[in-house]
Amino acid sequence: MAIADEYGILPSIVLWQTDHPDEMLPPHVIGADPASEQIVQLRSEEIDGYSGNKMCISNVRKRLLPLMAAIGLEREPAYLAKILVQHGIEFEDIEFCDWNTDFPVRVAGTDCMFTNIDVRVTFFRAMNDDPVLRGLADLYLHNSNAAPGLLVMDDEKNHVSHRYTNADPTIKPKLLKTSAEIAHTLDFGNDKYWPEGGAGKLIERAGGYLPDVLYGDALHRAQPDFEPDFWYAFFKDMQYARDIGREERVACLRKVFSSVDENQDPLFYKGLRVFEAYEQADDEILSQLRDIETAAGENGRRLISDLQLLKGIVVPPGDVEQSIAEEGYTGRFDNKLFVHNALTELLSVDSREVNHADLRAFSKIHLMDKDQDLSQVDVLKVLLHVLNAYDSKCDRFKETAHITDGLVKTAAYLKDHLPADLEWTDALSEEGLQILAMGGFKTHEKMSLQSLGKVFGYDLNL
Repeated sequence: MAIADEYGILPSIVLWQTDHPDEMLPPHVIGADPASEQIVQLRSEEIDGYSGNKMCISNVRKRLLPLMAAIGLEREPAYLAKILVQHGIEFEDIEFCDWNTDFPVRVAGTDCMFTNIDVRVTFFRAMNDDPVLRGLADLYLHNSNAAPGLLVMDDEKNHVSHRYTNADPTIKPKLLKTSAEIAHTLDFGNDKYWPEGGAGKLIERAGGYLPDVLYGDALHRAQPDFEPDFWYAFFKDMQYARDIGREERVACLRKVFSSVDENQDPLFYKGLRVFEAYEQADDEILSQLRDIETAAGENGRRLISDLQLLKGIVVPPGDVEQSIAEEGYTGRFDNKLFVHNALTELLSVDSREVNHADLRAFSKIHLMDKDQDLSQVDVLKVLLHVLNAYDSKCDRFKETAHITDGLVKTAAYLKDHLPADLEWTDALSEEGLQILAMGGFKTHEKMSLQSLGKVFGYDLNL
């Protein structure tokens, strides 16, 4: 979609930058003041099918036009840095613009398409190239709108991951939210955003590999209120990937997989383990899991394991059976070794790395038929593993009714596969004993009065 302004300024700028690649724009092209505050509107000759009008970008300060033209001409960062200085362009100018389209645009007379995110990223890429401008990046550290652009700068202090690691605890929830917003708005499948090290390095800078994000000890998202975490936003709502067809989404994911594999980036796949469905937003995410499996090729079946499939459905199941059939997963769920496979994988996860999605998946096992073959799995060992991991998680996990109730039901589901002698419960914490008592186990004598009260309240549906 080609855009131009109502005064014909942009074509003049494009012509100048094309004919004078090493010179800055003289003032007379955009007016006497190269840092003009004058507002222009950018329109397209075509009607935007999404917005229904020709207005693409409104409230554009005139001094921003040389930067947009240079982006369209794909000029190098050093040239862009000179433009920022010459015209006094600040990040506020970019924020001031109102984008009325979600689709990329192109300055008339240029070839490169760009989005509002591209403008932000280009601004900081230009700052990164100039030592003086680079020192001004601190001004934008606390601006969440600037966060995607700050990721392209070399200094780690600008990255969400570094800031989170060194932040006051009161600030960390906000930074986790910013991290999730980046995953939602930035197209991680587009290699023009990748620093050296590929897609995984960009994910690392954005905070996707933080232990609190991967393992969930302090997740920003708190049930039952739904707010997407980094990995949900990455796989479900990544900008542009959600608006394209399945073939394009698979191609985008395949590109990311190729990059993380080439750079030997195992933490990416730990991120996939966090990806789960939420009834507040989904009936399931099985279509996304199928796309991931397809994109991963030979590794797909290993990545989208039976445990991961459990993470893809919600409780209550809703219309999940239809989706299971549509995505070709009926045979997987009907397999008599499905629960065996899920439990075996859970047991292989280090207790310190058991995350929210793992606990939620375990809490759904009770939905499976009782004729599952569990003869070759140490059910007791798995249950103790899960209960101890649950106990080690933050209180937010334990306050989540969706988890607690499911854990109780799954414990009851597994009761026939556990020793009748309850000596194995001696080493459990109060939290674990409560879960078992709610599930019908006679652990009451080992519990405190406070725990007994919680069990009594649960039994009364309080």
